[in-house]
Amino acid sequence: VSQSRYHKSLQLHLKINNQTGIASSYNNVGAIYDWQGKKELAKEYFIKSLIIYEQLKDKDGIAFSYNNLATYYDNVGDISKALEYYHKSIKLYEEMNDNYGLASALLNVSIVYLNQNDTLKALGFQQRSLKIRQQLGDLKGISQSMFKIGSIYQESGNLDEALNYFSKSLDLQKRLNDKQGIAYNLINFGSIAMLS
Repeated sequence: VSQSRYHKSLQLHLKINNQTGIASSYNNVGAIYDWQGKKELAKEYFIKSLIIYEQLKDKDGIAFSYNNLATYYDNVGDISKALEYYHKSIKLYEEMNDNYGLASALLNVSIVYLNQNDTLKALGFQQRSLKIRQQLGDLKGISQSMFKIGSIYQESGNLDEALNYFSKSLDLQKRLNDKQGIAYNLINFGSIAMLS
């Protein structure tokens, strides 16, 4: 979807004063700006969205906006702010019993810690995400979590455990016919083979 379509959608929602639509459009426009590398504009739109969702007391929208702001702060290197917003979103997802949102937020926090070379915390958050996805029966999510756990073990030098999780992830990806996931997994098998 092009940026102009999101702007047209925003203008339409503003015209009819649809607050939920305005907030959603602000998030969409912010995501486009983020993708274009216009980080400050993205942040401005994410905050506008958050303000409206807070006025509406829309917890789902607030949690979504927190995630967007966390991603923004992570991208600009403000890790403490990124974690602050991710933890706020986790708290809201827990309050709403939104396990899909919670699993996704836990995965995001895990990636932040992994990028900071804190493999212990990264592993803990990723294992929580995996457990929730297993309870949900979310095969694609389980595969994704197993792949990430394998990556954490690979990063920490535990190649046997990395191979174990990559194998489990690959089995699921084959069942799901996830060609992109299979390709990524095979690359990791190759990199481990080179290290062995």
